Amino acid sequence: MLIFINLIEFLLLFGVILITFFAEAINPVRVTRVISNLSLLIIIYALNQCDLTYISPLSFLFIALTCFLLSECALSINENSPFLKPLCVSLLLIGIFLIGCFIVEDLLLFYIFFEAILIPMYILVGIWGSRERKIRAVYLLFFYTLVSSLFFLIGILYLFYLFNTTNIEWLTYFCNIYLTKTEMYSLWLLFFFFICIENSYVSFTYMVT
Repeated sequence: MLIFINLIEFLLLFGVILITFFAEAINPVRVTRVISNLSLLIIIYALNQCDLTYISPLSFLFIALTCFLLSECALSINENSPFLKPLCVSLLLIGIFLIGCFIVEDLLLFYIFFEAILIPMYILVGIWGSRERKIRAVYLLFFYTLVSSLFFLIGILYLFYLFNTTNIEWLTYFCNIYLTKTEMYSLWLLFFFFICIENSYVSFTYMVT
């Protein structure tokens, strides 16, 4: 299964390189559509193999959803839109970072991939946002993300300080044995605040209005 996932990551990265360096000679929209549709076909083929070795079914489900949404977004691109090159590159980068979030087994790498998604998102919202307040939306997105990420990063650094690792499997094992209830509740609150602020209804309401 990881072979198919790595192939999708390679295709997306190849698309980014191709559009970045050869945008004048090719149509970036068509390249994005071909690569995203190929990724969707690969994930459908992988699903037919029914081999989820080395990857959890939930992670595979989210990867399949990412490929499907990436394909739909690529099909919805208007070829007459301005700045097609950064638009297509940003879309493919979001796909790369999202799939990276779902396959890593290291908490710190998950944090890096998750935060990296925000860079192309800022570009997409700031340039192609449909409302007049899109610049304000970018600032709010940055603010809420920065605040919530600090809670998550503090929790990761604390776990690394205690156990000298950020591997999720090892952390699960060590936390169940060595952490006190107070430490576990404190870490739970840090991660809970991260999720709540990142996905809060209030932040979403402010960004879209």
